[in-house]
Amino acid sequence: MLLIGADDIFAAHETGRGHPERAGRLIAVREGIKRSGVTDSRRSLTVRAASRDELIRVHSPEYLDALQQRCEAGGGRLDPDTVASSGSWQAARVAAGTGLAAIEALDAGAGDAAFCALRPPGHHAVADRAMGFCLINNVAVAAAALAERGERVCVVDFDAHHGNGTQDMFWTDPRVLYVSMHQWPLYPGSGRLDECGAGAGAGTTVNLPFPAGTTGDVYLRAMDEVVTPVLERFDPTWLRAPSRSAHRPRSHLRRFRRYHLADHRRCTGARSTDRVPRGRLQPRRSTGLRRRDAPRARWRPVQPAGTGHQRRPGRTGRRCGSRRALPRRLTGLPRVASTRRPATGYRDRGSGIEDRGSGIVQVEGGGRR
Repeated sequence: MLLIGADDIFAAHETGRGHPERAGRLIAVREGIKRSGVTDSRRSLTVRAASRDELIRVHSPEYLDALQQRCEAGGGRLDPDTVASSGSWQAARVAAGTGLAAIEALDAGAGDAAFCALRPPGHHAVADRAMGFCLINNVAVAAAALAERGERVCVVDFDAHHGNGTQDMFWTDPRVLYVSMHQWPLYPGSGRLDECGAGAGAGTTVNLPFPAGTTGDVYLRAMDEVVTPVLERFDPTWLRAPSRSAHRPRSHLRRFRRYHLADHRRCTGARSTDRVPRGRLQPRRSTGLRRRDAPRARWRPVQPAGTGHQRRPGRTGRRCGSRRALPRRLTGLPRVASTRRPATGYRDRGSGIEDRGSGIVQVEGGGRR
């Protein structure tokens, strides 16, 4: 049984006309669920708001107070990308609480897995500020709650952008394995291959940065040769798979030209879900959910090796359609985990956004990311 977590309150988070992260995205998700024709194996999940104590596990009290006050005052821009409205605080609390409600329902045996369609998104939000459309780090709130009660949690993040906030929150935490598959270089500038955690959490952060144009067979090979062995070694008791798609139709994610829906189903399905106990899976706006007792899909390249997309003339880098495109260092965990934290200063030339360590600022000539 698949539990569906969704609520009309998420539309109260108003970002303005033309903003990429808008309520119409979740309307499309819900319509897609209805058109799927699957009715006997899904059930609606009763959502709830996260409490303050549940939020301060990952966010500072000062930031939460400031965000609440800003929303109660009518909202406004928190940075050049991120917008809050009068209804954003309650929507963000419910978005964070939906994952917690799913955990409680799965614990009670109400289903085998939960799918949470929610907004505002969260994986860019750091402990003390909003960032990249994100207000509260929803997946981190749920993962921290599970870790506190002794669970071993794996977060597999599928997005064009790296989840810098989630990585930062569990950088030194050995109870949470964070795996991110993203395009690089791209906003927010983090997610390099050598960012592996520090202290007790060294080796529990795994970043798979892919260049624009990466094809599906490379993605699947990374799942088989990197993610699956890491999951087997970590032996998680819960798996969470956030997938954020707050992008326009011609988004950066579409630069993965031959990463098809079938590839995404294989990545989010048998390649990861059979590594956790049944009833401990929470995908968030992802597809291709498989129960733990479903047969594993065989790996098949979407095209013959070596015949993939060729970069346009004038660009550097090797072909991404070939099996050889996967960097050698992606064939396993680094021998020595880096203790260097992700750089706090970056500039995304495409978005015109710069982070100088003290906050996000708009730079001259910039536009939307």
